[in-house]
Amino acid sequence: MTSKWHRSYDRTGLARRGHGDLSSEEGVKKVVDTIKTSHESLDCLIHCAGIRFMNDITYTPGDGLSKLEAATLSAPYQGWEKVFRVNVLAPYYLTAGLVTLLGAAAAQGDGKGSVIMFSSPASVHNHQFVPIYQTSKAAVDHLVRIMAAEFADFYIRVNAISPGIVPSGMTPDDGTSNLRLAAKAPAGRAGNEEDMVGTALC
Repeated sequence: MTSKWHRSYDRTGLARRGHGDLSSEEGVKKVVDTIKTSHESLDCLIHCAGIRFMNDITYTPGDGLSKLEAATLSAPYQGWEKVFRVNVLAPYYLTAGLVTLLGAAAAQGDGKGSVIMFSSPASVHNHQFVPIYQTSKAAVDHLVRIMAAEFADFYIRVNAISPGIVPSGMTPDDGTSNLRLAAKAPAGRAGNEEDMVGTALC
């Protein structure tokens, strides 16, 4: 992954996005250090990175205990480690490493100093044999509650958006993902970035 940073301007201010390796402690620290060298405060930190691993063996009711055991054990061990590094450890250590900048922004008022993490309805669903991703998102939900309480004294807000089914790298619009299920949603379609903008800006 690259470490390039890009600036984009509009009438409301400056937004900066960067690319870095969030699957390692060193990569996260590099991102934190890069931001700290160029910012004295941070209005908003949005955690969008996320990955998923599926169990390698499929089980259906009636397959028997041996198949159940094989399917349960087929959740790749390295998958657990990598998903938790990206989905849980990265947002934790990025936020912790930038808390002084977030606090400086929050002290300015106007709702600055906001942290937004991305959860998923999977955090509360019991879909079978997707335990790695679902457990990581449940961890994100609780991490948000913990950090919101811990940072409250400094008026740093910590929230999560749980967007449901949206086109992404994990849900490509090519017939291989569960994106087709979005047709059953009340809106009759998958979500998109515009659906999340208002929530993120509140």
